[in-house]
Amino acid sequence: MSDSLHQKKACQEVYKKAGFLLEFLLERTEFTSSRLPSLYSDFFPLKNSNFEGYQANISAWRSALEDAIWAGKIEWTSDYLVIHCDDRLPASFYSPKYGVPLGIRETMEYSLEKGEWIPLDDFFRQKNGIYFYALSYMSNFVAWSLGGVSKYILKKTELDTSCVILEHVKRAENAFLTLAQDKIMYSEHIYSFDELVRCFSSKIFSSRVLSELDMKIMIYHLSRNKKDLIINEDGQIIKLRRKSDAVVLNITKIDYLVSNLKTVFYRLQRLTETLAQNIIHLDELIRTAIQSKNKTLALFQLRSKKALESTLNKRLQSLEQVKEILSKIDEAVVHLDIVNSMKAGVEVLEKLVKEIAGIENVQDIMEKFKELSYEVDGIGDTLGTADLKNISDIEIEQEFEELCNNLKNEVIEKPKEDAEIDVINNMFADMNLKVPSSNPHITNERLEETPLSES
Repeated sequence: MSDSLHQKKACQEVYKKAGFLLEFLLERTEFTSSRLPSLYSDFFPLKNSNFEGYQANISAWRSALEDAIWAGKIEWTSDYLVIHCDDRLPASFYSPKYGVPLGIRETMEYSLEKGEWIPLDDFFRQKNGIYFYALSYMSNFVAWSLGGVSKYILKKTELDTSCVILEHVKRAENAFLTLAQDKIMYSEHIYSFDELVRCFSSKIFSSRVLSELDMKIMIYHLSRNKKDLIINEDGQIIKLRRKSDAVVLNITKIDYLVSNLKTVFYRLQRLTETLAQNIIHLDELIRTAIQSKNKTLALFQLRSKKALESTLNKRLQSLEQVKEILSKIDEAVVHLDIVNSMKAGVEVLEKLVKEIAGIENVQDIMEKFKELSYEVDGIGDTLGTADLKNISDIEIEQEFEELCNNLKNEVIEKPKEDAEIDVINNMFADMNLKVPSSNPHITNERLEETPLSES
């Protein structure tokens, strides 16, 4: 009853601020002034008369709603992976000219039909994987098609449904796995749900903090559809895949021990923080009592402070002990990984040595290699030896005479070329060359003879 009253009050607050998302909507390229009448209308009839227009309106509203959720524009929710479809949602997009949008319900129905959104309750109830929901919903949709429109209207989903947005879930998963894979130590892969929320909810995205519901949805989805994470039966232990493993390994007794130690560690950590804050507060009370000259109260507060300091020291010692145990477990796991790697390496070496078949086999192979090398060298020497007996002496004499004649011709032609060059040089030396005029038709001599024209 209290929840319904709370929701009613929330609705009243939304209606007071009706249309606070209108500006966000009008900034989108899909919501032009020419399309607003169609987008704000009940466009369900377009499904039969103009299916392309129907799909365009659905796509525009779905992307607008999802982006509003992802940007944190919905004031009454802190969830980023869930859209709460109730009367507050259409009221947020109220337009003075077109009123409340009538197609949000149809957008929700279509998104559920396509499996892009899933009702929150069905999301956690699915036993065959959440993608099975899309098939089951579509089969119901086909049944409606055969049964008529009137049955569909009776079975139409109420506009009071919380739906998981799968695209947002995948986006959060990818960011979470990227962050988790950077963890190195074994204990950094074992968490309780509360610890996981505390460690990752504000670090997955730099600009937003995932809610507890968001984290629950993401973890459940990873455990059902991925191999990077598993949860034990009671849901108290969450184990992440280590980077060195192909898939996440089953939860062991060591994992239970690590989970319990980490739970104790964080409890002690919170307790020490509380004790430290109480000691600071007592310091202020002691100063106030001394300033007011109330010795009795000051001494009482001082005794309380001493008791808290003693308790704090004990808790800090316990905290260090638990931390040391976790550190030793991490160190032991590293040693185990090294030993397993060495063991695997030894097995590989042993297999290779068996294939080699011992030192004697290697020596035999090397001797055989030397013999074959000598034989190959001998073959090469044989192939490189030419048979000079088959060369004719007459051919040698003819080629020799031809080379001599060519050499004589080169000696004779060179003096001729030198003589021709000397003749050409002498001809140029006898010529009286003048500097050419800018006018190609007037030489220097003619220029001197030409009188200046009177201006």
